[in-house]
Amino acid sequence: MLRRTGRLGDVAEALALLGAGPSSGETAAGLHSELPPAAFSVTGPREGLLSVQLYPAQPLGSGGIPDLAVDQVVCTAIAVGGQGGADARGLRVRLGRPGAPAEEAPRACPAIA
Repeated sequence: MLRRTGRLGDVAEALALLGAGPSSGETAAGLHSELPPAAFSVTGPREGLLSVQLYPAQPLGSGGIPDLAVDQVVCTAIAVGGQGGADARGLRVRLGRPGAPAEEAPRACPAIA
């Protein structure tokens, strides 16, 4: 579902909306998010790479933020970065968490072939 803001935002703004969770209308429509409430810091894109810092610093994947939620963050960042002029098919996201090393392998959106 598209959340209308009245303007095209940037990656940081899109992730802020995602991190805020679904609106009451979205929840009433049956939508939910696997992503716990979160904040993000974004740099880039530089040379096809967006760096996204995730707060709170929960582990990614098993025992932490579910893989589906991680994919949601990555795909949102890439889709909005693509609307801002970057090549979405070549854009990758490197996730980081405070106090933890950044992921070595940048992630692609599994929905974009």
